[in-house]
Amino acid sequence: MAGTLYIKKNENPGYEFRLIVAFLWLSFFVEITALYTLVAYYTEYEYFGFVQNTNFRRNFWLYNIRNIIEYLVYIIFFFNQLKSSGFKKIMRYIAFLFIPAMILNLIFSGVYFEAYSQFTSLASTFMYVTLILRYFYEMLQSEEILYFYRSMPFYISTGVLLWYLAITPFIIYSKYYERPNMEFVEIQRLTFFIMNIFFYSWFIFGFIFCSSKRASDKVLTG
Repeated sequence: MAGTLYIKKNENPGYEFRLIVAFLWLSFFVEITALYTLVAYYTEYEYFGFVQNTNFRRNFWLYNIRNIIEYLVYIIFFFNQLKSSGFKKIMRYIAFLFIPAMILNLIFSGVYFEAYSQFTSLASTFMYVTLILRYFYEMLQSEEILYFYRSMPFYISTGVLLWYLAITPFIIYSKYYERPNMEFVEIQRLTFFIMNIFFYSWFIFGFIFCSSKRASDKVLTG
């Protein structure tokens, strides 16, 4: 909702911002849909009983699809923030070669229903860290550094960077997310809970703050 407000208050937000907001809405619906596994488990499959003893008893399949869509959205967004054409050209080839590799990994590795794809997670983290650090470097070399706190790309970049650095280790070992490894399960749940609060609160703050700054700037400039 905060992202939608930002789009409405900005006369020309750019398609990459619309893409980010659309993805956030998609993520919301994915999170709601994914709750079917919890409902099924805690009602002892009284509800959604048809998933018991099937590959759909866990929701990894849903998040593995979402994670590839997320990768594509963020890659497009971060490329649009960079200015160096040479760097962008090299990284663009690498970035888009990862997409078919991610899909093939889900098909042939057997991970699709059993865990988060390690390959997707590592490839995504590598690309995000590389592109975000390049964005920060270019920002430091420009006048944008003087008003970075009013730039929505800054909030998106810092949020994504910290999120992925925190959760990637857990995604790599997500196959251990089951009852015999309850200590790992609890640590992962707590980490995801804390990072979710930070990540979405940071985005919400950025959307609202940048929306209000744009509105005040419009008034001051006439």
